[in-house]
Amino acid sequence: MMSSKGSLKACRSCRALLPAEQTKCPVCGGESFATEWKGVLIVFSDRSELGLAAGAPKPWRYAVSLK
Repeated sequence: MMSSKGSLKACRSCRALLPAEQTKCPVCGGESFATEWKGVLIVFSDRSELGLAAGAPKPWRYAVSLK
């Protein structure tokens, strides 16, 4: 689990993982972030069945769950 001391935060709208200094999510445009999250899902293709099933349709790295 990462915390506010970690280098990544997760978008509360789409769970995309972003650098701590980023202020807007490039995946969904969200501006609310969680500093505590668990697990990582990496989506390599916009046709990924796992990504689509997990609600992560764009190629990116996503948190599995947020606190």
